[in-house]
Amino acid sequence: MASLNETDLWEPGIYQLEEDDPVLGGPQGIDNLAPRQLASRSRYQRLRSVTPWDIALPYPEGAYAAHGGKTWRSLAPSTGVQPGSDATKWERWGFTASEMGAEISAHEAKEDPHTQYVKVAGDEMQGPLLLQAPAQFDQSAQAATAAHVQRALGSNAGFRLIAVSTALTHADIGKMVACSSLANPVVVTLPPVAGLPPGAVVEISALAGTLGVTIQPAGAERIYFVGNTPAVTPVMRFGDTARLLWTGFEWDIVGGSLQLKYSAPFGAQLSASWYQLNPSGLLVQGGTATTTSSGVTVNFPVAFPGAVLGVNLTVITNSGAGAFATSFPPALTGMYVQGWSTNATQIATTVSWTAWGK
Repeated sequence: MASLNETDLWEPGIYQLEEDDPVLGGPQGIDNLAPRQLASRSRYQRLRSVTPWDIALPYPEGAYAAHGGKTWRSLAPSTGVQPGSDATKWERWGFTASEMGAEISAHEAKEDPHTQYVKVAGDEMQGPLLLQAPAQFDQSAQAATAAHVQRALGSNAGFRLIAVSTALTHADIGKMVACSSLANPVVVTLPPVAGLPPGAVVEISALAGTLGVTIQPAGAERIYFVGNTPAVTPVMRFGDTARLLWTGFEWDIVGGSLQLKYSAPFGAQLSASWYQLNPSGLLVQGGTATTTSSGVTVNFPVAFPGAVLGVNLTVITNSGAGAFATSFPPALTGMYVQGWSTNATQIATTVSWTAWGK
């Protein structure tokens, strides 16, 4: 008696015998069609389930078999190739409990066997998790190294000491560049702005004894003091510091002692009629005035905000020895000055004056 022919095929359906089907056996007989389809399905399932390896079965790629107490997965079609004998045909696929027993026990015995991983949201990250440093001006959402964070925020990214004229590079962004030269003045050229993101900062200091430090841009871009319109080529003296920020279209000096004279508490006018404002609020101003025989009105360069605390007058030119000058009680905006000879006669003269107040 012959067996049904089986094929490695998942039949989409099982044939149902009809009432008018003739009784016909044999390999192609209609009576054997449904059993043959079921047998093919059984073979298909067997070859893809973990069943004992059979030397006579043709195993397709992706089939599974048990052999020698181990589970194997087929890498390529084969017939009669024993699992474990050819690495191109079979690979280990799973391990028994006895094989993994020691490893599982050691793993389960640890309080936290996964310290090298970030576990779940809210857990603290522990263990030797190493990150790759992002590019210098990276602004993406990727995790950053401590060195990258230090370079981008907070502390200076480094310290560089120079003693000769130097052109800075992008590697100097975020650093404190200290100039120290007792022999010659130093010229510091700022980093090229191509590829430089807005907000990039470099700090420069002139150490004690430095003869002078001139700061200049690398190209056609300009340097400005905050609060002062004309572009400048800043010159630092020893003890000066400057913090320069690239805005995307110009360099601005936004901090350091070099910027102080352009800040409101240090406001000044350096001309024939001058004034100097101090952080304490004390305002000192002065100039010269030429009186007539009846006197002259002097207008202060800036009005005193609150009060005039004192005035000093010095006669520069006069018509006789012993001449002096006086003023009426000054107002916030100015005062009236008179020149006098020794015999108390009013004269025309030139007077140097200084007034201070708050």
